[in-house]
Amino acid sequence: HEDLQHCIGPPLMESFARLLADQGADPAGAVRCVRAYRDVYPALSLELTTVVDGVPQALGALAHQATLVVVTSKPAAFPEPFLDALDLRYFFAQTFPPKLTALPEPKPEAFSRALAHFEPTAAVMVGDRRHDIVDRIAGQTVDDDARAFLGETTTDGLTAAGTATGDD
Repeated sequence: HEDLQHCIGPPLMESFARLLADQGADPAGAVRCVRAYRDVYPALSLELTTVVDGVPQALGALAHQATLVVVTSKPAAFPEPFLDALDLRYFFAQTFPPKLTALPEPKPEAFSRALAHFEPTAAVMVGDRRHDIVDRIAGQTVDDDARAFLGETTTDGLTAAGTATGDD
């Protein structure tokens, strides 16, 4: 549903709180929503997710030039099996998820946590959602980013968010 596209990118707690508030319900119910979502997400996501054509080839080319890692707001129980099931695991040296019990982690903090293991000037953040780019800029965690227009992100959307540059 297009009316749920705004939920792709931000932390789950934030998305569910917004959805509940939009319906006139108590946003505090987001905690229950996240638990319910996490109960069905692992199996459902593996069943419904496919790899966009060309992504394995792009990752392979990038992996020959740099160390690739995954920085995610999803707890470790989710991205690891996901990468394995999609046959993308071998492209990535490491994943940097928060703990399953962690409170929602803002993406700038997630980027900073991962970058503690790398030289920030040598890092490039690649994101396919507006939130990835906006939050990377807000945190100023790396010197550069690449916009992967695989998801819902468009140049117009980045321009509207004040993040697009002449290099897009």
